[in-house]
Amino acid sequence: MLAWSAATSASSTSCEMKKRTATAEASILTFARLASNRWRGSTGMPAGKRKSPAAASPFEAWTSFRSVAVLGGSPDSYWTIQLLRNLGLARPAPRVFLVHPKARKAGAVPACPSLEARPFDPDLAVVLTPVETVPDLLGRCAEAGARAAVVVGDPPAGAAGRTLVAAIARAAATHGIAALGPSSLGFLSPARGAYPFVGRLLERPPAGRVAFVSQSGALAVELVRAPLGGRIGWSHVVSVGVGSAPGAAAVLSALAVDPDTDVVGLYLETIEDPAGLARSAAATLRAGKPVVALRGRVTPEEQAALPVPPTRAETALAAGGLDVRLAGFLAHHGIVEVPTLEALGETLVLLAHRAPPRGPRVGVVSLSASAGRLCADAFRAAGLEVPRCEPVERRARARDPVAANPLDLTGRAVQDPREGARRVRAFATDERFDVVVLVSQPPRGDAPSDARVLRWAEALAEGAGRTRLAVPVHAFHGPLPPPAADPRRKGNPFLAGLPEAAAAVRAALHVGQARRRLDEPLPAFPEVDVPAIGGWLLGPPRTLSEPAGLELLGRYGLPTAPWRLCPTATAAARFAREAGGPVAIKAASPDLPGKAAAGLVRLNLDGDAAVRTAFNEVLLRAQGMVAPDRLLGATVMRMVAGTARLVVGVVRDDRLGPLVVARRADRAGAEPRAVVRAAPLRRSQALELCAELELGTAAAAAVDTDALVEVLVRLARLGADLEALVAAVCIGPLVVGERGRGCAAVDASVVLRPAPATTVDAPRNDK
Repeated sequence: MLAWSAATSASSTSCEMKKRTATAEASILTFARLASNRWRGSTGMPAGKRKSPAAASPFEAWTSFRSVAVLGGSPDSYWTIQLLRNLGLARPAPRVFLVHPKARKAGAVPACPSLEARPFDPDLAVVLTPVETVPDLLGRCAEAGARAAVVVGDPPAGAAGRTLVAAIARAAATHGIAALGPSSLGFLSPARGAYPFVGRLLERPPAGRVAFVSQSGALAVELVRAPLGGRIGWSHVVSVGVGSAPGAAAVLSALAVDPDTDVVGLYLETIEDPAGLARSAAATLRAGKPVVALRGRVTPEEQAALPVPPTRAETALAAGGLDVRLAGFLAHHGIVEVPTLEALGETLVLLAHRAPPRGPRVGVVSLSASAGRLCADAFRAAGLEVPRCEPVERRARARDPVAANPLDLTGRAVQDPREGARRVRAFATDERFDVVVLVSQPPRGDAPSDARVLRWAEALAEGAGRTRLAVPVHAFHGPLPPPAADPRRKGNPFLAGLPEAAAAVRAALHVGQARRRLDEPLPAFPEVDVPAIGGWLLGPPRTLSEPAGLELLGRYGLPTAPWRLCPTATAAARFAREAGGPVAIKAASPDLPGKAAAGLVRLNLDGDAAVRTAFNEVLLRAQGMVAPDRLLGATVMRMVAGTARLVVGVVRDDRLGPLVVARRADRAGAEPRAVVRAAPLRRSQALELCAELELGTAAAAAVDTDALVEVLVRLARLGADLEALVAAVCIGPLVVGERGRGCAAVDASVVLRPAPATTVDAPRNDK
């Protein structure tokens, strides 16, 4: 008896945190084999008489089918009914037969009790049976002639499910089948006229050059059915499910070389193969194809289920949790996130027709002052700039169309549409803007009014030319005119909704930044002797003392405040005189990670007497906390002042690799938002990270950004070079001076990973 739930979802909402390396490698191996081997698809001939054309890419295996076997197909099954309807959208429709023990045909679709009794050879198998049966069925499907398969059922949760998914991937690789699933609703390829999809479609999706890969089949259906007004068409829509093989990374890799695709959208519930996704995103960007993602956020329950960071340094770098780390990982690898499904749709529309803007400066022109203000607010909220022009009196504004931003066209533009078009065109030519936005109402069926808006949209595009991004926007959601309504609007469609348009422009800006980064080299630091540092760090797992941590920073060229490890009060007083200013004294031991909370820190000490007294107090207190042979003395450091104080560091994530983390440390109240990127960093990525730290306009203008960028790229290089040895490096705080004054680390916590097995006899530092 076939049993599966009628409410089967294409994806689970669980967030699997374990990396399935073997599954991903098997999936990619299958894709590579299908891309290089040439096979022949069926012409619907009787079994044993197959002759068919060759395929050149993985998508060929999915889309060049002429016959389909539906395993577990029944005329009473919801999935079977929807699948047959969707397959019928193709012209010509493929030949289909059902495989079911009861062998009941569905209308004119024949049925047989087993594959061995098939009426003809299938090119594609859609498997509706329980997933436990799939590994064996894939072998039988291959013997019957199938070279592609869609697996709809969901695997069980936990380790058993992962084992089953791996078995399916191995079976697909062994038999040369491009298997999609489990937990897949199938795929749509309107560009090639293929619709093996079990979700409910209301009509044939329009063909185009935008692809969508989703870990939720239901969301794939929603986006395809979204009221996008025919502004884009689809090359492929692929439902991969959570835990399926191939996953999103493997499908994205195939889309990078797909000739039918120019833009890729993703929906991710989890990142199952981070390294594969990073490689695929880089390949897709290098092919000139932007990648935009909507991601399901990590729930509080999922975050609470994660292991607690074992050390204070790792806890300090865990601000924001997994959600912030995933967002930073995607941003680092050029996958641009958007906040909502509606914003994803508008972003895909924009990127399908227009190149990314060159910068973040936005000019807004509208027929309503209130609509213009709301638009400016939406774009500022999205992190874009809306430069304000100096207010001028009305007569001067009439002479200068760019005398205000947002610019209100006023009722004169309604009375004289030609004058309105002239002002819009002049506004769009202003070099102070990178993006020019025309705000209007949705079409109302009023021919003169709608024609006037279309004329202004044309003027906006003419004025913007190739150097600025022209964005006509309907301020509120409403019916969109079909693209054929006005041929002048070809290539410059209206966007719907102010927040969605702002999110789309922001995403397009980040796509442009990601493209420009592709050819930027990673910073090189030839003066850093990585093998010598690695040998110095080798040893049993431990947390380094602060002096050893400061020394590690120095070996990577990272600036620190002047400091010295002093064994006696006399040595401490001598260094304080040499430092020439107030100093801080901190007990030095690898067993004292939380010195401030333990009362082992004294600040703003000036003069011999104050330094000697503080040194003796700190060491006396520390002697009751650690063994005598583990107390190294005290770190004496000159006090430094700056414009901003940050917590920065690099931490190794078991799945995402080394990550650079930065957050403000000089704000009272709520914990500041952390900003994360993967390591190593290019300088442009470090600059973007600085921009996201929310230093404020005054602080951002005052701080030494160049010095901060240098600290971030060197810290990221440290994390990447020493990934096998270092679990975390936390600088807390990093004092950032005014422009030209540099930065200084005033504390360093370093956590080492368990030392790898080695026979290298390298110098050791036991501090």
